[in-house]
Amino acid sequence: MRKKSAGLSKFVEPDTREAEASPRKRGKRELVGITIRLNQAQWRAVHDAALSEGVAMSQLFVKALSERLQTKGLPPL
Repeated sequence: MRKKSAGLSKFVEPDTREAEASPRKRGKRELVGITIRLNQAQWRAVHDAALSEGVAMSQLFVKALSERLQTKGLPPL
């Protein structure tokens, strides 16, 4: 069964600019940004660890993920 859409959109003619949208550009650059959500305690722990090692938090995450991949027998990042 097909779900009916609510609203007045079926009575409005489509905008041609939206129909001719350019292809997505996500993940095409050399560096890609992501968002990681941490609670205050987690953020403080990661921040303190990064400060003690003298690296950025992002570098700490990459290092930890690389180590995790290696323990599973996969190539590191």
